[in-house]
Amino acid sequence: MLKFNPNNCFIQDFSFPSPIIRYLMINTDPEILKKLHKTCKYFYSRLQINIVESMCLDNERLLIKDDPEPYDIRMYHHQLDKLPNNIWLTGHLLLGDNINLSDFFSKIDRCELREIYLSLDSKFTLNEWKILTNSGTVKEITIDMFIYSSRDSESKVPLEDILSCVLSAYSIK
Repeated sequence: MLKFNPNNCFIQDFSFPSPIIRYLMINTDPEILKKLHKTCKYFYSRLQINIVESMCLDNERLLIKDDPEPYDIRMYHHQLDKLPNNIWLTGHLLLGDNINLSDFFSKIDRCELREIYLSLDSKFTLNEWKILTNSGTVKEITIDMFIYSSRDSESKVPLEDILSCVLSAYSIK
């Protein structure tokens, strides 16, 4: 995760007009935005979106022991308050154990996941599933739990409704 220090920022004078720079920041893909963040602090200070390639929120038994990459977040489920706001999920997501899902989804700004692994003890609803799969980029899915129609309801969502959100997936477990 990139660390941002606004104390040593300088005013930038780009060769492109500011509307074009603003358009590039808002309508770009995550790889280009990562490069823009690395080249100049201006881009992060204006947009302030935290790009996350791989996120793992779980208890200690499923956390991978390898060193995380710069755009990876691995933390225990009870450390959710340390998670930055305005997250753009772009790669892999592993959610496990008992997570406060409303706090987690309030921190997501954009979601273009390729792989989802869900093993939650808390209720996961169809609306939350639609948020994760809205981009249509999900290729691999592993779900070790039920998806409910709402938090208050005990009715489980049929498999057809779950799969209709991930038509481009090739691996479903």
